[in-house]
Amino acid sequence: MDNNTLETLLVAQVATLAHQIKQAKAAKGISTTDTCVGEAVRLMANQRSEILRKLAETR
Repeated sequence: MDNNTLETLLVAQVATLAHQIKQAKAAKGISTTDTCVGEAVRLMANQRSEILRKLAETR
């Protein structure tokens, strides 16, 4: 895949996760005007090594 396609996939994943985070907050009664993109990026970065390790274990 080319770099543009990979970037588009990453953006879509971050946007989806940010939306899920925002929905989870709303379900808990937490109202926010934030897009939650920053939180989604931090979550992905923090869990990156664990996810890659688990993926490698399943191969």
